[in-house]
Amino acid sequence: MSERQPKSRARAGSSQRPTSGPLRVGLLLWAGLTSGVVPAQADEPPRPLTIEQAVAFALSHHPSLKARAAVESSRAAQTTQTRMALLPRLDLGLQFTRATGNVVAGTVFPLPGMPSVSGPPMAAHLDSGAFGSAVSLAAAWDVAGLAQRMAQVDAALATEAQAQAGTAVRKLDVAYSAADSYLQVWATSAVVQATRASVERAKTLATVAESYQRADLRPGADASRSRAELALAQAQQARAEQTEAVARVQLAQALGAAGFAVEVLPMSATHLQVERPSAAQNGLHPALRESQNAIEVAEAQLRATRMQYLPRIELLAALWSRGSGLNATSIAGGLVPDAANWGAGLVVSWPALEAFSVRARVHAATAQRAFLLAQQEETSQAIKSQVDAAHATLDAALMVLQHTPMALQAARATEQQALARYKAGLARVLDVADAQRLLAQAEAEDALARVGVLRARLLLSRALGDLSPFFDAMTLAKGGG
Repeated sequence: MSERQPKSRARAGSSQRPTSGPLRVGLLLWAGLTSGVVPAQADEPPRPLTIEQAVAFALSHHPSLKARAAVESSRAAQTTQTRMALLPRLDLGLQFTRATGNVVAGTVFPLPGMPSVSGPPMAAHLDSGAFGSAVSLAAAWDVAGLAQRMAQVDAALATEAQAQAGTAVRKLDVAYSAADSYLQVWATSAVVQATRASVERAKTLATVAESYQRADLRPGADASRSRAELALAQAQQARAEQTEAVARVQLAQALGAAGFAVEVLPMSATHLQVERPSAAQNGLHPALRESQNAIEVAEAQLRATRMQYLPRIELLAALWSRGSGLNATSIAGGLVPDAANWGAGLVVSWPALEAFSVRARVHAATAQRAFLLAQQEETSQAIKSQVDAAHATLDAALMVLQHTPMALQAARATEQQALARYKAGLARVLDVADAQRLLAQAEAEDALARVGVLRARLLLSRALGDLSPFFDAMTLAKGGG
C-alpha cells in the first residue's frame, strides 16, 4: 500500500488524455475566476519517512502553523501601529478659496491645527469678492496621554509575545500528533505482520490436516476445522490491513500532506531500557507561557485604562500663511500666501462625566485579569494532571513490556510442540488451533508493548511541554541497537 499513490492520482496520470496547452490555460483561468484562488499543490513527504523527518515535515507544512505565522505577523504589525501613536501629531494643510465681498478677507475653511481667523463684517455685497489662500503646518502632542500610550505599547508587545507562545503551543500539538500518528502506523503494521504469520501457520495446519485426511489418518472434521481457522485468520488479517491503511491516512493528515501515500521505516527491534526515565521539565510549559503573556496583556490594558482618569494636556504649535485678494500688495491676487503667522499654546481639557465610564472600563479590565489568573491556575493543574497520568501510563507500559517477551517465547514453544504432537497423533487439531491463536496474540502483544512504551514516553514529553527528551531517547536507542 505504501508503494501506491491514491487512486485518483493514478487515474489522473494514466486514464485521462493529455490536455492541450491553450485548453489547459483556459481551464486554469476559468477556475481562477470562479473560485478566486487556485489552490497550491502540497509537497510530498520523502520516502521512506523517519519519525524525525515526519515531525520536521509537519512543522514546515501543516496548515495550522501557516495560520499561526499569519497571526504573529498581524500582531507584529499592530505593535508597530501602536508605537506610532507615541509620535506627536503633525498636519500640513493647503487651500485656495474665493468668497463674496461680505466675507472677511482671508477667510479659510478649518484646517487641522490652524488657529481660526475672524474679523469685522464687511459690506453686504454678493456680487464681489476676492481670492484667498492659506498654507499651514501644525503640531500637537498630548503630554498626559503619553503614559497611556506607553501602556498600550506594553499591551501590544505582550499580545505579540502571547501570539508567539500560542504558536509554540500549536507546534507542540502538531509535532506530537505527527509523532504519535507515526507510532500508530508502527503499531498497526506490527499487528498486520502478526496476522500474516498467523495465516501462514494456519495454512500449514490446513495442509497437514488435509493430507492426513486423504491418508485416512485423521477424521474429516480436522480438515474442516483447520480450514475454518485459516478463514478466520485471513479475516483478521484483512481487518488489520484496513486499520493500517486508516492509520497511514491519519498520518498523512497529521503531516499536512493529505492525499499522499506515506511510507514509514519498519519498526526495528531496538533495545528498550526497562526503567522510568528521569524526564524533568527544564522550562516553562508553552501553555503556561501563553497564559502568562495573556495576563501581562490584561495588566497592561488595565494600566492604560486607569490612565484615562488623567486630563488631556496638549502642547500646540502652528505655522501658517494667508493671502487675501483684497490687499493691494497681495501677490497674485491672494492666490499665493504672503502673510506669515505663528502660534503656540497649551490646552487642558477634562471631561468630568467621562470618569464614570472610565470607572466601568477599569472594573471590566480588573475582572478580565482575575479571569485570566484563574484560567492560568486551571491550566497549571491540568498540566500537572497530564504529567502524573503520563507517568502512570509509562509505568504500566514498562511493566507490560517486561512480561510480553516471556509470553511470546512460551507461546512459540507451545505452538511448535502442539503441531509436533498433532503430527505424531498425540494431540487434537483444536490444541494446535488454540496454540496458534495464542502465538498470534503473543506476537501482537509484544509488538504493541514496544510501541506502547514509545507512545507513553512521547506522551510524557508532551505533558512536560518539550519533545526533545523523547527524540534524544530514540537516538540513543538506535545507537545502542
